[in-house]
Amino acid sequence: MMNPIIETTITSDFEYLRLQFLIWRCNGLQSPSKLQANAGQLLADIIANENDIPLIINCSKVTSIGNYSLESVVQKIKETKRIVYFLYSSGIGEDLRKELIGFNTLAVDSYSKTYFVGFDKGENSHLETDSIITNASKDIIEVCKAATDNEIKKVKVYLSKCFKNDGYFSRLKSTPILTNGVFNARKIISKPNSFMQTCLLLNEKASYVINNSKPLKARILSVSLRASAFAGIIGQLNKMDVEIVDHMGPKYKLLENSKLSFDEQDFEYLFIGDFLIGGTEMKIANTYAHFKGSIIKDAIFLASLFDPKAYASEINITTLISESLTIINDEVVYKLFEE
Repeated sequence: MMNPIIETTITSDFEYLRLQFLIWRCNGLQSPSKLQANAGQLLADIIANENDIPLIINCSKVTSIGNYSLESVVQKIKETKRIVYFLYSSGIGEDLRKELIGFNTLAVDSYSKTYFVGFDKGENSHLETDSIITNASKDIIEVCKAATDNEIKKVKVYLSKCFKNDGYFSRLKSTPILTNGVFNARKIISKPNSFMQTCLLLNEKASYVINNSKPLKARILSVSLRASAFAGIIGQLNKMDVEIVDHMGPKYKLLENSKLSFDEQDFEYLFIGDFLIGGTEMKIANTYAHFKGSIIKDAIFLASLFDPKAYASEINITTLISESLTIINDEVVYKLFEE
């Protein structure tokens, strides 16, 4: 079996890789939190790829290592003498320290935006402190922060490329707003590397929301086909049930009656959307939740036109990328009426 193409981020200062992305590419999502032997061998190949800049491996969400999965990694580090950082490595820190003799362990507090610092931490304040296991001794914090901040910038570029400028203004189907084009998440979904990287970063946001919201009977909800691709992955990564509601949008008359069953009630939904413009999709989802005798506690979108607070909802709405759509892509224009 040929190795999959693994896309790393390379700058003049570092090479960056999210370990769960490597696992997904090698083995799918059957065991997304476990590093197995074939993924370990591919990681060893990346270490030995002749780049002399430090390699930063983001181990977030990886919690176990299979037997003999680190042997080739350790061997390549010894052979190349390359500087390697294992970032967010608490989940597999004990295994790493056993194998990587001589590596330093540093506990660091809030060194990256990747975990979306800013929520009410409360009992989860310990999640802000993690560890870096490395064979380097200086400039660790800044280079790790730069690498993970760069990951957010990369996803922002993916979102920008979702916009297609039509060159003329037309009304959106769901909202009385005129625009010169549309954002289409299919541009991300159709490209495996972009889709995987976006989903894994979105899952970091989802983890924080779930940890702070603490739903008692959690379920994920999505009401559009494009957003459902992201919702499905978030559900699988968090072992949560997912409801995908199709044909309830503004151009349809009614959702299938079977979907409005009251057999299951009292869910606290986490809503996953793609692009938030006028809020129609959010209202549709909220109506559906009420029909089910449930509520939407939290909603996560890739990005929005306005600040999430401007949508005046009882739902906690947040976005993966904080900048508005008009900043993510400066070609986009939204307006209410023709001038």
